[in-house]
Amino acid sequence: MLMLLMTIQDEADRGYVATVYEQNKHKLYRVAYDIVKNHHDAEDCVQDVIIALIDYLDTFRAATPVHQKTILFRMCRNI
Repeated sequence: MLMLLMTIQDEADRGYVATVYEQNKHKLYRVAYDIVKNHHDAEDCVQDVIIALIDYLDTFRAATPVHQKTILFRMCRNI
């Protein structure tokens, strides 16, 4: 995860993504594990969600906290 965060140029964005990851990693993992039934695939899914989040960071920030969680869980299910 550290290498992924280092690809983000803006320090504020890097901190924001790290916070979102820390706050949601366990919930996202549970959602992913319920779908794929495999520990490693569930971890990969969580990482893929964070990678996808980086591309839509401005849109994600503008959403309400409830909508942000919905976005994350939908991304997890889609991946």
